[in-house]
Amino acid sequence: MARRLLPKTEALTVQLLRGGFVESTHRAQAAMCDARGRVLMSAGDPESSFFIRSALKPFQALAAVGTGTLERYGLSDRDLAIMCASHIGSVAHARQAFNILWQCDLEASRL
Repeated sequence: MARRLLPKTEALTVQLLRGGFVESTHRAQAAMCDARGRVLMSAGDPESSFFIRSALKPFQALAAVGTGTLERYGLSDRDLAIMCASHIGSVAHARQAFNILWQCDLEASRL
């Protein structure tokens, strides 16, 4: 049985401090799962639905780090940064993304 750290109706509250002052406050749901996806611990509602969108990008980029892809294809810290970023699609950002594709010998259709 999963252990609840907070009631199902109560989310975690996270505060970002700057110079001792609260800059922003965020509500969060959290769940710790085993390898089979069973919830072991939770705070808030582990069954709630949400869109993670850009928040997942750094985790997706971990695959390039963990598999040696960065070294294998000579990718730079700037390349890794664009993999982790949510960006506006500026010319500089597009060039960086196309550079990654070029270095990895991939077509733009792979995006």
